[in-house]
Amino acid sequence: MTDPAISSAEYREVQEDRLTDNRRSYPLSAFFDGEALERYHVLKNMYDPSLPGFPATFEETDLCQQMLHVHAGEAASLAVRTGNVAVLSFLTGLTHREVDLSQARTLIRLLSEMRRDGFMGIFTGHTDNGKTNTALWLSLLLLLDLLSQDVDVVLATNVRSLTWQEAVLQDRTHYVGTRSELEELCQQHEKVVCVLDELEIEANATTNNYAVNDEFANVMTFKSKYGLVLFPIFHRPDGKGAAPLIRQHASYFLQQIREEEDLEDDEYRVEFHREYDEDLGATNLAYEVPVPPIQPDGSYNPDEEAQFDISS
Repeated sequence: MTDPAISSAEYREVQEDRLTDNRRSYPLSAFFDGEALERYHVLKNMYDPSLPGFPATFEETDLCQQMLHVHAGEAASLAVRTGNVAVLSFLTGLTHREVDLSQARTLIRLLSEMRRDGFMGIFTGHTDNGKTNTALWLSLLLLLDLLSQDVDVVLATNVRSLTWQEAVLQDRTHYVGTRSELEELCQQHEKVVCVLDELEIEANATTNNYAVNDEFANVMTFKSKYGLVLFPIFHRPDGKGAAPLIRQHASYFLQQIREEEDLEDDEYRVEFHREYDEDLGATNLAYEVPVPPIQPDGSYNPDEEAQFDISS
């Protein structure tokens, strides 16, 4: 990465206690413009960490975190539109130790595609390999980007245990347990980003194909009209767990990959494939990006048994 990208990424590592040196004088400068940048510099210069009970740096204060929250949303939108990898590297947690410049630019292009109404990425892969985390992480990026553009967007999911640290994200997150609840939410908002975990139970190609065609066809057919961006999660690595109707409407087939490490945390990445072959499964690789955990931004119970009724 370039120097600005490294400083942005390192600041996030400092915030998460994963890096303790190389602190820059103004590590948040990349995220402020105009009057906000001037205010940040003034407040940081005035800050006295020796006062009792005060954090070691201005960046750790509630005031600075509030400033970051307000202006990082604007920065996220601008980063995606202009290709500012330095800003995006901080907002996504992709540090110079984990991702190179080309991968970050890939993520920017991918975010641009995910903004499209009707976008659907079908997740495939074994259980316990991080698909839910990746779906929620992609949704978080898209949610922040659209909110920064004043889009009336919400996140719908059947992951009941999902919580966010930021109140604005929590307020914009809705639990949906049925198809009708999802459709109602689409009628109420300009844009809906939806993560449906464990959908193979209800939309299985073998046992529930008729129900999918009869009960879920409207969602598939009119997802663009609904302003719906959908991430359904299935478990068969070959993708055959998803009913044919759902596969036919997919923008991409997402294969989650987990690399186990002996002495370090496991690493995760996701591949975006353009096509699906009955014999070969997902083919024609378009994108591949590493995936960080959604913590500390959010959390969920990975052992939750998510449910979604496509018939009601």
